[in-house]
Amino acid sequence: MDRHEISQVFRRDHRKLFLIAVAITANRSLAEDCVQEAIVGVIRSTSRPANLTAYVAAAARNEAFRQLRQSRRMPSPAEPWLEAIDPAPSQEDLQAAGELCGLLSELDPETREAIVLHLNAGMTFKEIARHSGQSINTVASRYRRGLMKIRNQVTDHEQPGRQATPVQSC
Repeated sequence: MDRHEISQVFRRDHRKLFLIAVAITANRSLAEDCVQEAIVGVIRSTSRPANLTAYVAAAARNEAFRQLRQSRRMPSPAEPWLEAIDPAPSQEDLQAAGELCGLLSELDPETREAIVLHLNAGMTFKEIARHSGQSINTVASRYRRGLMKIRNQVTDHEQPGRQATPVQSC
C-alpha cells in the first residue's frame, strides 16, 4: 500500500475518521487509538482497494467496534467525545454539550453513529450506509428513531413538576 496516498487520505479526512470512531466509542482517547490502528492496519494490508478513502473509513469503523467489544462496556456520558466538534467551547456550549452527550450515550452505538455522522460530519444517509455496510433505509430509520428517542427524553425532562436528572458534562 502506498504510504504517501494513505498519508494524504489521513490528512484530508482525519476529522471524519475521528468522528466515525468517537461516534461509536464515545471516548476521545479510544477513538484516536482506533484511527491510528486503522491507518496502521491499512498500511500493512496487501489489499488494493478501489476507493482508499472508503476503505480507511471502514477500517476505522471496524476498529472502533472491535475496541468497544474488547472493552465490554457501553460508553459513559462523562467521556469527552463532543470535544471532537469544538476543542474550545464556551461554558454555555459545554453545558448544552453535556446534556446532549448524556442523551446520545443512551443510544446504541449504531444509532449514535448515524446521528453524529449525519449532523456533525455532514455525511449523507447514502454515504453512511455505504460506509457502514447497511442499507440506506436502515441508516435513515436509526437516525429517525434516535432523534425521536432524544426528543422524548427532552420532553419528559421538561414536564412541569418533574425534576430534571443532572447530566454529567463531557
